[in-house]
Amino acid sequence: MLSRWFDVYVFALGTSANRRVAVLFSNTTERKRQAFLFKLADATRSLTASADIMTTVGESVGTYYKLGQ
Repeated sequence: MLSRWFDVYVFALGTSANRRVAVLFSNTTERKRQAFLFKLADATRSLTASADIMTTVGESVGTYYKLGQ
C-alpha cells in the first residue's frame, strides 16, 4: 500500500475529430494527513484514561488506513 491520496481530474481536449484526453493528478496526501491529525486531536482532547485514548487512537488509525475491510 502506497498510502498516498490524489485528486484526479480528466479533461477532454480538441475537436470530436481530434479528441485527446488530459489527466491532472494532485497529490493531497499531506492535506489528508493533517485533516486526520486534527480529527484525532479533537477525538482525544477530553480523554484522560490511557485505555480510552488507546482505543480511540486505534479505531481512528484503523479507519484512516481502512484496516479490517
